[in-house]
Amino acid sequence: MQAAELANLKRLLAAEEGWELGFILAQSFAPLPADSALAELIVRQPAGLYWAVETAQEALLGALTDWSLHYEPLAELPQPLGYFANLRSLSLSHNYLPKLPDNLAELRALERLQIHYNPLGELPESLGELSLLRSLSLNSCSLSQLPNVLAQLEQLQALVLMDNQLTELPRALAQLQNLEKLIVRGNQLKRLPEELCALPKLRILDLGDNQIERLPYNLPQMSSLQMLHLERNQLSASQKRNLSRQLSDVNIYF
Repeated sequence: MQAAELANLKRLLAAEEGWELGFILAQSFAPLPADSALAELIVRQPAGLYWAVETAQEALLGALTDWSLHYEPLAELPQPLGYFANLRSLSLSHNYLPKLPDNLAELRALERLQIHYNPLGELPESLGELSLLRSLSLNSCSLSQLPNVLAQLEQLQALVLMDNQLTELPRALAQLQNLEKLIVRGNQLKRLPEELCALPKLRILDLGDNQIERLPYNLPQMSSLQMLHLERNQLSASQKRNLSRQLSDVNIYF
């Protein structure tokens, strides 16, 4: 779809009652192949586009596999989430989204969830039911604690929680046996649970810009660790020297 056509579509949608869903669809499906069902719908029924989208939304949303929406206000995720049967990647940022829905588990095909700069405050228990999730990134979402249900994400390989207000990490995260990357830079952590040092596949651990004064005794035993970030914490010079000696094969950044 050409830029001019998309702009015209947005104007048409804005004139319809309940235009938000249509606008989101227009953002998500552009650019469209000329022979796609939605492109044909736009050409044939511009005056009643919202009605057509509303009546056919289950089929349309069921075909969506990747959805990114940035710098557009979003009061809530479109319902019912069950329509997004094949959505594998969801990326939202700067949307003023106040919370995630309790029925998040209906996104049963989701493998990647990235939400940045949205004031979520807390996470729903249903997040732990996204059984296929491999990557979870929640940067600058005003999070002060994490639910233990994150430990149920057995396929999770990357957990990124930068620039929140976390003061501790749940010990239950030690159950994430496939986790390879843990980034919690820019929080208010004072310690790292000893249990997390037993994560068998963790390669990248970023604890930079926290308030850590002491590291777990078993951190040097992390056999898969390749990169460790500890910049701007409260570790003593002797702790840094000892750690560098104990983890001589690891790239450490103080």
